[in-house]
Formats: sequence, C-alpha cells, structure tokens
Amino acid sequence: MITLSLLLELAPAITFPEVEHDLLNDIYSVTYSPLISGVALESLFRFYSSLVQADNQIATHVVPNLVIAADKAPRTESSPSNVAKCVAQVVRSQLAVAAGTIAEYTKHLKPSSKAKPSLVILSLLIIGELGRFMFVFRIFRCYDIDYLHDCSDMAPQKEIFQLVIDHFGSDLEEMRAAAAFAAGNIAVGNLHQFLPAIVRMVEVDPRKRLLALHAAKEVLPKSPLLLEPDTINILPGCYTLFSCPIGRSCRPFMGSSF
Repeated sequence: MITLSLLLELAPAITFPEVEHDLLNDIYSVTYSPLISGVALESLFRFYSSLVQADNQIATHVVPNLVIAADKAPRTESSPSNVAKCVAQVVRSQLAVAAGTIAEYTKHLKPSSKAKPSLVILSLLIIGELGRFMFVFRIFRCYDIDYLHDCSDMAPQKEIFQLVIDHFGSDLEEMRAAAAFAAGNIAVGNLHQFLPAIVRMVEVDPRKRLLALHAAKEVLPKSPLLLEPDTINILPGCYTLFSCPIGRSCRPFMGSSF
C-alpha cells in the first residue's frame, strides 16, 4: 500500500488510471476488514489521501463506494470504524466534499430515514470522525489560514448533535455506542456549546448518564482548548462527571482525560 501511495504521489497521471481501474475495488474490501489496524490502517490513510490528491474528482466516488462496500459485507467481516476513519481521511484530503459528506450521512440519522441499522451505525461513526476532523481545522484557524476558516460549520449545528443524542435511546447497544462516540467528537469542535450539554446529561438524565460519560471520554483527551482562558470555566462542570456513582465507577477509563 505504501508503494501505491508513493507512485500516486510521484507519478499520478500514470498511476491513478491503473489504480482506479484494476485495484480500487479490492482496496475497498481491505478497508472494511476488521483485521486491519495499526500500521496497516495508517498505510490505508496515506493511500486514500494520495488517491484523492492525484485526481480531484475521485473523492466524490470514493466516499459512497467505501460505505456501499462495507454495507454489503457480512457483519462479522466488516469494521465500520475503519471505514469511518478512511472516509474522514478522504474528506481531510479533499475539503470540497466535506459539506456534502456531512449532509449525506446526517440524513440517515433523521427519524424519517429508512436506513437499516448497520448504515445508521456507520453514519454515526462517520459524523463522529468528521467532528474530530473539524476540531483539527479549529486549531488551524489559530494560524489564520483563511480558506479553512469556514470548515468548522459542523460545530454550531445543534440539529446534528440532537439527532446523534436521539440515538442514545436506541435498542441496539452498538448504535448507542456509536452515538456516544459521535456526540463526543462533535463536542470537540465546539466545547462551549456541546460539552456543557453532555455534562447536563450526566447531572440530570439517568437514562443517558453512562452514554454521556462515554461521550465525555471522547472529548476530554482531545481538547487542549479546555485549558485556554475562555474555556477554563467549563472545567468545574467536567468534574461533575466524577461526582455521580456511575462517574466514580468509570474513573479508571476517564482518569487519563483529566
């Protein structure tokens, strides 16, 4: 995979047509494999980044094709988490598809959606990965990179956050876990708006408390902005996460966040 990435980077005009025609479908199958992790997964990230930079149009096809390939695979042979991470890598490398990707997979979260549960779970994970990705661009704005300035549109979107939270009530454990992941990573992009909402769920909603704690677990290790002067006031609420019985029982997995 590293060799393909290098060829795409060094000789895109020659390599890209061959990869697209002969190899890409097979690589989709590798992407959703639960056996892929660590260095192998990192090499896939580099491949997708090199691929979409070699051809500006391919990103609009890669994202849905990744999702379709994973959705068709047997459940025991598919890792939606890997697919979501690779989708996020495509978006990170080709910003033009960011808004469309968010809109496409948000629609599967709406109550009117007819999407099957596996696609809803994958959509939640994709939205979560993109939430993390938007946080990266929030950091970049500190350096006044103007063309990235508008890439944080996801952060204030209360509707997306609420659609995610609605899935805390799912009957499927995997869907609830994906929703907690998504909620936490969306909150990473806008601490002022969404982290207090997560803390409130811990404080006042026993049904959502444990999932809210899992969402907070996603937020806190990834949020150096918590230590900035204008966000430090959120910290007292964060310590509320420890004050309830469930919070105390979750200290082993939450402790590193603080």
